[in-house]
Amino acid sequence: MTFTFPLSTADLLYRHNIRMVNLGNNHIENFGTGGVRSTMAMLTSEQVDHFGDPIAHRVATTDIGDIPLAFINYNEFAGNPAQNASTTISQIRAAHATGYIPVVYTHWGIEYATVSPQYLRDLAYRFVDAGAEIVIGSHPHVVADHELYRGKHIYYSLGNFVFDQYFSPEVSHGLLLQIVFTPAGVGDIQEIPIVLNRDRTTCLQSV
Repeated sequence: MTFTFPLSTADLLYRHNIRMVNLGNNHIENFGTGGVRSTMAMLTSEQVDHFGDPIAHRVATTDIGDIPLAFINYNEFAGNPAQNASTTISQIRAAHATGYIPVVYTHWGIEYATVSPQYLRDLAYRFVDAGAEIVIGSHPHVVADHELYRGKHIYYSLGNFVFDQYFSPEVSHGLLLQIVFTPAGVGDIQEIPIVLNRDRTTCLQSV
């Protein structure tokens, strides 16, 4: 698969109040280094911040309501997974040491698996041990398990948000997280189920 988007997508994100995106995924290098740089340049030009690029492994920091947050990526599929994990752990420790709350967003796991394998659990625990406040995963295209480790939330996969998969209920449903941060870390989390409709809309799931 080779994925691409029109350049206007960056402006579309901004106009819909999406101001931060993770670039660490298994398709980010479909168009090589030039494609990565073009993506970052377009996002920057439209004031959409980003992190997790495979060139500089950028960490994005921001203050939201006087809460200092550092957004850090782990990408299992770019280069050497063990080296990527070491880089992520170093970034978590550095962010924590400078007073930022590390939010780790991962791209990992097995497609369509709702139960995460032990190697992912072990890695998530290492991220928390290094100082991650919360770990949020993507890639499996389905909502996977969630657990608490040392009081920190780990969501192994939130499933699809915008995607053209409709072949099962699992791939056409996802999860949003509304997280309240305090100076001490995560104060509250609200899980919001969503459904991906065949008319290409993503809507809150009716209950």
